[in-house]
Amino acid sequence: MKKEHTLSFSTISTSPRETGVLGEKFGELLVSLPQLTYARVIGLHGDLGAGKTTFIKGVAKGFSIKKHITSPTFVLIHRFPLKKGGYKNFFHIDAYRLSSFSEIKVLDIEDIIDDPKNILFIEWQKNITSSRIKKCGDIMFKHVDEHKRKIVITLKT
Repeated sequence: MKKEHTLSFSTISTSPRETGVLGEKFGELLVSLPQLTYARVIGLHGDLGAGKTTFIKGVAKGFSIKKHITSPTFVLIHRFPLKKGGYKNFFHIDAYRLSSFSEIKVLDIEDIIDDPKNILFIEWQKNITSSRIKKCGDIMFKHVDEHKRKIVITLKT
């Protein structure tokens, strides 16, 4: 049986650029980790404008994704093919407008979260809490002031 490790990191970002660079480094770390028996799911938490989407843009850069990244607030989910670390898809989900896991089932979320070749980032993950979602990490974003954000990353490896 593999021993599970938890990495925890906290920092203050003083600009969107710093938040994006942190996301990029995190993306590079994720694709270097061995696959799990299910998808890697990371929940993102924080108020509007706290830096979640900016961080995701950096993650996509760390995954070598060249496409323009926007928040999927109205379409709920964006999928990007991956060619790094044996992973095949990066999913960016925005659950801000949702109130339960059942609302996202129509998007085949159960198949997505069961596939170990997928990496998912779910903004507002608390809105779709389910025992079916096996998270391996959380990222908390908190406004410190107008320009500073506290970012706390917890990742099970």
